[in-house]
Amino acid sequence: MIPFQEQLLNQQDELKTIVSGWFYNVDFNEIYEDNIVEYLSFVTYTTHPKDLTKEERQYIQHLFQLLFSKHQIKKGYNSKIKLMSPLADPIKYAHFPFIYYTITWLLHQLGCCYLRYLGYKHIVINNVSFWIYKSQSKQPSILFIHGVSTGLTAYMAFIRRLHYSTRRTLILLDLPYVSMRHCFTINPMATILKSLEELLLKNDLIKQKLTIVGHSYGTCVQAYLIRHGRELLSEKTIFLDPVCFLLYHAIMPYNFLYRHRPRTPNQFMIYAFCSCDLFIANTLQRNFYWYENIIYVKDLKAIQESFVFLSELDDLVPAQLVENYLKTKKDQDQQVNVKIFSKFKHAQFLLSDKAQQEILAALN
Repeated sequence: MIPFQEQLLNQQDELKTIVSGWFYNVDFNEIYEDNIVEYLSFVTYTTHPKDLTKEERQYIQHLFQLLFSKHQIKKGYNSKIKLMSPLADPIKYAHFPFIYYTITWLLHQLGCCYLRYLGYKHIVINNVSFWIYKSQSKQPSILFIHGVSTGLTAYMAFIRRLHYSTRRTLILLDLPYVSMRHCFTINPMATILKSLEELLLKNDLIKQKLTIVGHSYGTCVQAYLIRHGRELLSEKTIFLDPVCFLLYHAIMPYNFLYRHRPRTPNQFMIYAFCSCDLFIANTLQRNFYWYENIIYVKDLKAIQESFVFLSELDDLVPAQLVENYLKTKKDQDQQVNVKIFSKFKHAQFLLSDKAQQEILAALN
């Protein structure tokens, strides 16, 4: 049984809420047996029940009995309700003019020029793009992983602060397929890990270890590296507006991919400039495998000290839900420090000197 299924089994009180969330929060009594089988098929095998093998169908039926035997579920399939299944639903995107991508490309080039000015070197390994600044410091190197945006350029002020405040070796992972750039090639998580290891070996940094600072989508890469590349990492890690927790809830997929009537300026910006971008939509709706990108609080036992910074008014991440999960599910001896920035929206720490100073204090 995978950890996600263990979570459902151990949270029978939340089970109805979690499942109904994937059906646009319909009343749980409206979800019939075959609808639940459809849900379990997508979350377990990322495919429709009709495409399962005999063994897979048997496992799904076993899972259904295990999880829902205590609930009164109607037989059949309710065609009036719809399952949110990002990997199968049609990609919804908008056509942007050529000038739009010209501007984002120019912003990227300006960012590259500034990084070279600061002394960074651009290295590509297995089609994975890194920027690296090597210092004489013997402290753990810092790996920064950005989120959905215009790429590293959107974080340049924060990167500059990291650069001058820490004076450590700094590695920046560039993810063009979530950067509003013309890019259909998505790097598998395993390739990123392999390329990162090669980068560290080539630059004689393998013994120095890495402290990861990830933001938003970047925390999904961070989660994978913690679970599969622990030997490369130091005893500290920092999550900023993390989307890697509680991915078995439908809240974040809905907030980013399915909420087509934004109510606030921030929601409109996310919808108009991120969710509707063809290349970002392709990444999140055809190449986002939740079981690769999720991290459970028990996985953080491998890290001596974890810092999680959340935004109270985040339009993507349910800050209170994540905070409650981390505080109630961690062991007593686990150092998982949670900080919620009051009245902040998603990524608003980038506009706050005080918030950035708190992040740097945790890092140092």
